[in-house]
Amino acid sequence: DSIRVTCEDWENLENRYQVYQENGELVVRLRGRNGRNLKAEITVPREYLFSEVDIEVAAGSLQAEDVECVSLDVELAAGNVDLTRCRADEAVFSCAAGEIRYAGSLAGGGEASCTAGSIELVLDQKKTDLNYEIGAAGGMISIDGMEYSGIASRDSVSSGASSSLDLKAAAGSILVEFKGDDV
Repeated sequence: DSIRVTCEDWENLENRYQVYQENGELVVRLRGRNGRNLKAEITVPREYLFSEVDIEVAAGSLQAEDVECVSLDVELAAGNVDLTRCRADEAVFSCAAGEIRYAGSLAGGGEASCTAGSIELVLDQKKTDLNYEIGAAGGMISIDGMEYSGIASRDSVSSGASSSLDLKAAAGSILVEFKGDDV
């Protein structure tokens, strides 16, 4: 089994798509122009574990499912990123504008920072699996229904867990929900 990249609309491929391997990393870049939506599909063998996955979206949309990695870094300038059935040991989510949606597990915690727009984390674990550092500087943060908002709202929530989730919302919102069962 190998990783396969397929692209629609192959004309002007070298100007619009870049797919290459560099220092053991697979790099896929899509450059839209003239209002045309570009689409690439990356197929990975089932249960393939990446050491690191970096996703950067300047403007547009990205959908991925069943991504498994040690480290996940998602940066969104504008548009939307939707990651479903994923597993990351730790992750960093950064949203300038638009929407990031992540559904899966974050065993080692991580960070979420939202300038404007929204970040939604639906986690397949218990609320008590993580500690929380919360900073809402005008935005809103909701952790399993408990809301933190207002000017310079800061809080720490300790569950006695070994991992933490650092949440910062400037003018946007961060929603964290849990699908695991608390005992």
